[in-house]
Amino acid sequence: MLWIYGNLDWGPVLGGYLATVMMASVYVAAGMLFSSFTREQIVAWLLALFLLLVLTIVGHPMVQLGLASVLHPRSSPCQRDQPLHYFSSVTRGVIDTRDLIYFALFCAFFLYTNGLVLNGKRLRG
Repeated sequence: MLWIYGNLDWGPVLGGYLATVMMASVYVAAGMLFSSFTREQIVAWLLALFLLLVLTIVGHPMVQLGLASVLHPRSSPCQRDQPLHYFSSVTRGVIDTRDLIYFALFCAFFLYTNGLVLNGKRLRG
């Protein structure tokens, strides 16, 4: 509807869709990893939720200000190493290869670890 009745900037719209798909793939990959650790789906969901909530909270600007006051201001790796930072970068319509590589590596890490856990369970019987 906005496209029909207004002047729509397609960069942020398509970037938002792409960022949402990439963030969802990270969340699903994390959920799959924790699902391979346990037989209970609720426990796997809670573990994945806890991990992703911690990553989001650590990347929040207020937490970053607190960390910067405790740590050296230039040594704040937590802000740039959490998914929300890269998500917000892509939603602005700026698609950087660093953002795409970050999400791809994040998913690959969780999926590879998931494969290792499942292969170990298969070998044990």
